[in-house]
Amino acid sequence: MILESDSKLIDAIKKGDTIAFNTLYTKYWEQLFSFVYNMSKSEALSKDIVQEVFISLWERREVLKIINVEAYLTQCAKFSFFQAYRKKKFNTETLHAEFENHLIDCITEENPEMVSSLMHLIETLPERRKEILYLSKFQNFSIKEIASELNISNQTVKNQMGLAIKQLKESLKKVALTLF
Repeated sequence: MILESDSKLIDAIKKGDTIAFNTLYTKYWEQLFSFVYNMSKSEALSKDIVQEVFISLWERREVLKIINVEAYLTQCAKFSFFQAYRKKKFNTETLHAEFENHLIDCITEENPEMVSSLMHLIETLPERRKEILYLSKFQNFSIKEIASELNISNQTVKNQMGLAIKQLKESLKKVALTLF
């Protein structure tokens, strides 16, 4: 009976019925959100993925051949989650953004010890790594610009930035523990 009513909803959605789409959305949104959240542990990411699943369903409604709606939506959500995970895992820009967030958190008037410690930690980086970090974070050079300026490959810049961020994060954890 559930499959039959879902089948009717899909047939109506194929014809552009927004009420049927909203009904399906309401019926499965919370279930999909919980499914994705159990994998991601991120509310924002889970909401985004579920939204993308339903947008994709609507955009491709005319060509879809769905037998089991629940299984189809769950598979779409799982696929979208793994795509997002792969992008995040291998995205060095995410590391740069995390580093910038740590800098913003540290550089406040209320925390001069942390600022001083951070500047000292940057000074302890190997010379080339420090130079790359400086160009990226303080001069706003892109990876391509840094590579060109220093006559090294883009990948070397990315690798060195990743290593610098990792080293600084580990050191900042130690400094934060001593300050607090």
